[in-house]
Amino acid sequence: MDQEGVYQEGLDQDSPVRRWAEMFRENARSAEARLRQELQAAGGPLVEPVDGDPLHMWVTFVYFGPAARVSLHSSLAMAAGVPTLPLVRLAGDVWAVALKVRHDVATTYQFVVDDPLAGLSLDDLFRLTVRDPARAAALMAQLNASAVADPCNPHRMPPQNAWSAGRDPAAEPEERWDSVLTMPAAQPLDWPGPPAAERGRLEQHTFTSTRLGNQRVAAVYTPPGYRPDAGPYPLLVCLDAELMVTWDFAEPMDRLIAAGRIPPLVAVYVGNIDPGMRMVELAANAGFVAMLADELLPWIRQRLAVTTDPSQTLIAGASLGGLTAVYAALERPDIFGGALSMSGSFWIGDPAGPSGPLAPGPYDEPEWPVRWAAQLPRRPVRIWLDAGILENTPVGPIQGTTLLASNRHLRNVLQARGYEVGYYEAPGGHDPASWIRTFPRGLAWLLGRS
Repeated sequence: MDQEGVYQEGLDQDSPVRRWAEMFRENARSAEARLRQELQAAGGPLVEPVDGDPLHMWVTFVYFGPAARVSLHSSLAMAAGVPTLPLVRLAGDVWAVALKVRHDVATTYQFVVDDPLAGLSLDDLFRLTVRDPARAAALMAQLNASAVADPCNPHRMPPQNAWSAGRDPAAEPEERWDSVLTMPAAQPLDWPGPPAAERGRLEQHTFTSTRLGNQRVAAVYTPPGYRPDAGPYPLLVCLDAELMVTWDFAEPMDRLIAAGRIPPLVAVYVGNIDPGMRMVELAANAGFVAMLADELLPWIRQRLAVTTDPSQTLIAGASLGGLTAVYAALERPDIFGGALSMSGSFWIGDPAGPSGPLAPGPYDEPEWPVRWAAQLPRRPVRIWLDAGILENTPVGPIQGTTLLASNRHLRNVLQARGYEVGYYEAPGGHDPASWIRTFPRGLAWLLGRS
């Protein structure tokens, strides 16, 4: 399994797992004691150099406990085309897998005991998600119940798979959170500057859409020192409130504001009805964009001193949210003058096609947003795109492209059309450990004062 950012060596001669397996065969008790000691000292997986390869390092993940099987759930697995990677039983209740990982990667991982996704490819899981959302949600619930954090690693985030299963990630017990792997050369989390002396204020609201006939959470962020008479403030619309609020995407904004990197701004985090409806509303859905432009923004402008200037009105999102952010800016440039997309799903098919955008048939063409953007009259918008190096594996209906490749294609098309495009390939995957690093980078590019 060979990808740009990670690949698995299993029990090949140079693999640390092979070395540990030999030690366990010689003296299992002594080997286990030494392995536990090294893991505790490392504070997580064992990271060591790869001979002759300065770009990658060996990362050995180890789980202790009784199980029929144990897997690793991570973007590192997704880079190999599967949602979970099996660990090798070294002896008794000791399990391990070794991967070569780029030295600057930051990503999340969990151990999955008696893995309910064992044997499934990403293709299988994605098709199930599109065609039978209830069954997919049940599988994600089983995964969430079977997954555990690395007890040796103190660095954790609320679990992304709980969010995918429709649960509140922050409410999950910490022993089920995602562990964070931060390689030695990874970008630190505090790159925008020291912690802000004051934090912005976040208030939860319920927003009702007449156009869509539904209601959702809308969390509103106001910056430190917000005053109605100091406005109008720039406005940022963030999709996937469940993600943005849970992983505290407001902290980078506080830091950037405190450092003078961006002006004080107001943000509204727009929630989803449920995971199934998210896949409908965020798949280049013109009705959803109209709700944002014609209902949500007037609602927020009635309450706060925010701008009506499109050049100071931005929209941001990750995955399908990143797709929608760019789609909204190109569809409604009268409202949104800038878009920030993290791991945008620009691989989707034609929303008007017979198979739908997320499940194109074998003869359907992917990357409809790229073709659509190429045919539009040029819009007065600025666009930030980023995608992870671990997102370079074809998934399900993508048919010959990858998420990373589709972001590259969209960048090329937009630049050829004369758009101002910020672009970054992050050393990470499809997870918040990467997005919490790229979000402030993109925001500073869109709103930066320097």
